[in-house]
Amino acid sequence: NAWQPDGPGYVTLSVVDAQGRSDKVKVFLE
Repeated sequence: NAWQPDGPGYVTLSVVDAQGRSDKVKVFLE
């Protein structure tokens, strides 16, 4: 699972947990 960020800053990831609920997570990259 090779995922490459565009660069520093915030990226938004869509995730689905074990119960099938989707969520969006903002991650800050150095």
